[in-house]
Amino acid sequence: MRSRSVFRIVPPLPDLTFSDLESQFGIRQRIEAANRPEIAESYAALRKQYADQSRRAQQQFADPRIKQPACAALFHLAIESVKAARLVYEAIQAADRVLRSGDAWIVSPEVVERAVDWNRRKLVRLEGQLRLLDLVDEVILPLKKLFAQLENSRHVSALGWRSITRHVLSQAEGYSTPADFVPLPGFSVRDYLSQAGHAAHGAGFGHGLETLLALAPALAARHADPAAVDVLSIAALCQDCGMLLLERRRADRQMAADAAEDSQKHAALSAGLVAGIAEFVAELPQLVAEHHRRFVAFGHASDFNLFNAGLQRTDSRMLATTVRFLELLQEPAAQAAGQLPGTSLYPAALRLNHEALRGEWDAKIAAEFLSRLGFLVQFEAVDGSAEDRLEQANRRLDAADPHVPDPNFLLSQAEREIVHVRSVRR
Repeated sequence: MRSRSVFRIVPPLPDLTFSDLESQFGIRQRIEAANRPEIAESYAALRKQYADQSRRAQQQFADPRIKQPACAALFHLAIESVKAARLVYEAIQAADRVLRSGDAWIVSPEVVERAVDWNRRKLVRLEGQLRLLDLVDEVILPLKKLFAQLENSRHVSALGWRSITRHVLSQAEGYSTPADFVPLPGFSVRDYLSQAGHAAHGAGFGHGLETLLALAPALAARHADPAAVDVLSIAALCQDCGMLLLERRRADRQMAADAAEDSQKHAALSAGLVAGIAEFVAELPQLVAEHHRRFVAFGHASDFNLFNAGLQRTDSRMLATTVRFLELLQEPAAQAAGQLPGTSLYPAALRLNHEALRGEWDAKIAAEFLSRLGFLVQFEAVDGSAEDRLEQANRRLDAADPHVPDPNFLLSQAEREIVHVRSVRR
């Protein structure tokens, strides 16, 4: 039997917790007379790094959004940074006294340097989250205007939608570490927008903005065709835009009992709305609907084979895989209510890869997505028995509710016709 390779995530090096870091500051190192000048020089460099970090942190901590209830995960990240900075400051102050008085015991410069680097990574992560909020604040008002146009007209130009998605992608791709721009576990753009007074549009575009940012590294690497990038990025942004209509209906009726029924329809509503974007009328409805139905193609029964490449497009697998990763980021936060949220993406990445190995997601797409976020993914051969177990695994279709009708868009099945118009100056 031919051997089979699967994808495995190489576990990242375990990051120090603050408790681990703090315990190291309780250990003192004896200063030998010969090493005193070298240690003094090391602490001088650490003092400069601490001063630079303090200025950077003061700018970030002055942002009032950190204290909003929806941004509690960011607030806890800032608190950890403050605690680490206090350890560094106290060690530097103590070192100054020791080096002047001739006392022989001091915190090792290596320990202080480790804390400075630990704090640097926290501040970089916090900076990424604040830039994410800047982007959200910047695009939510234009999105409102575009949605009003889309809702009130059968045909609208894709120019505004293309402009927003390209701007968001350019901001995300310009960041040095893409993973730092992914929402922290426990932080939701939708909740942030809701508390900022954009509840309905937060429901419609909150998850879409998160998805677009998380998808940015893979989009940049996979697609050279700008039109293909536009289609997938607009689909990611508009995946839940049908929720805006449902929110308005619920507000009009004031009947909570209708909420469950309405939520079953928003997939079709989202697909129907994006059909009004004229330039992408053939691609967007199908892509949005396929994402919501999680790999169940039009006109096929629920036992349809997930991996029939002739029926399921790569782009919809990319979109659904990204959305699933973001769902996994939020699940531990919901389960650990009252506990401080973590900042590592690794648990969610591990679960996504595990689900892909069970056949629930496209394993190659999942591995490619995770590698773009900075995880080390490698091939690993499995024996025949493992292969048999994988083949027999129950594949979770995770379709939308069976009562949700298939969107009836005749053009969504057709290939896009490209018309070349050549003008000749006479």
